[in-house]
Amino acid sequence: MHTTHLIHNPAGEKGVPILEAKEVTARFGSREAVIQRASFTIERGGFVFLLGPSGSGKTTLLRLLFGDIRPIEGAVFYGRINLRNMRGRRMAYYRREVSFIFQDFKLLPRRTVFENIALALRVTGASSRTIREKVDEIIPRVGLAHRRDAYPSEISGGEQQRVSIARAMVNEPNVLLADEPTGNLDPRMSTEILDLFEKFNFRGTTVVVATHDAAMAASRRQPILRIERRRVIEDIA
Repeated sequence: MHTTHLIHNPAGEKGVPILEAKEVTARFGSREAVIQRASFTIERGGFVFLLGPSGSGKTTLLRLLFGDIRPIEGAVFYGRINLRNMRGRRMAYYRREVSFIFQDFKLLPRRTVFENIALALRVTGASSRTIREKVDEIIPRVGLAHRRDAYPSEISGGEQQRVSIARAMVNEPNVLLADEPTGNLDPRMSTEILDLFEKFNFRGTTVVVATHDAAMAASRRQPILRIERRRVIEDIA
């Protein structure tokens, strides 16, 4: 399996920038800008909420950080690397180090929980032994040991979300981007999912969670980036 890293995340480097937007503007076609002149820094080892109502541009901003779309102005940096310069293999490496949890889970219905998680390792060329060891290690960490061989249709929405989290984390990324991960869950399950993110964050993963739930974000006492009228504002309250 390839072990190339774009940047490393050794112990003791918390607090330095890992993702940085500089005067970023995003627009689709001739429409009005979705994000306008956004500048902010996400520190290595941090946990940040991206807060805004539906349609405010949260998903667009996460996609900019993921390198899925490019700004029409400004730049996004991963460490000192400008994402605009990433192509092909370097972008593939980037997406091993920066994982994305989609709002709709994107699980394959004809694959078991184990197989859905294993896919993230198969695309890296990992050996069957490595895949088995890593997937068997992360499944109990997300509370799915009893669902290892179940199919998505056989498990709850909260459990499906846990599968998507495990799939995103099995490569041990530096950064985890989550798009409304609790949007369709009840309060108890939402709390459990956020607790899970905090456990990964405690182990060193930088976490960015997009949400429209201001009360939930405030209750966690973590830094907040708020989207208002296409601008990104740091909430220092």
